[in-house]
Amino acid sequence: MSGINGICIQAQCEEAVKKAALQEMGDAQYIKDFSITLEKGVNETTTGMVKFNVLLNSRNHYKFNVANGLSNPDDIIMQLYDKDKLLSSNLDGGKKYKGFEFICRATKVYQLVFSFSGGEEGCAEAVLSLVKQYSEGEMGF
Repeated sequence: MSGINGICIQAQCEEAVKKAALQEMGDAQYIKDFSITLEKGVNETTTGMVKFNVLLNSRNHYKFNVANGLSNPDDIIMQLYDKDKLLSSNLDGGKKYKGFEFICRATKVYQLVFSFSGGEEGCAEAVLSLVKQYSEGEMGF
């Protein structure tokens, strides 16, 4: 990928996309945002994936949402893993959603993984937010 195209991809995923991701979180409490840029390397035919480690606490209801860059060829896939076990995703039954919610039952580090089907290039902004904290005894904790 040439430098000019790289700049173009980066520019399209700045403030406007981050603002859209923040709006998608709704009334939830902001925790963290993630900037994702997937580009093919010089000798690569696909982009692979980007991983972030996130510490989630037990008895918390989280919301993960994503906004795609304007010139992305497709919407980005966002997945939450516990080691190699997929816990949740914005891809369900072949349809991509703007986000997903997750109720954490064990405090530990999870992996948030972003990729494009087909290994396309593009960018996105994602937001992790807190919907609710449950007390002991609530919801079977």
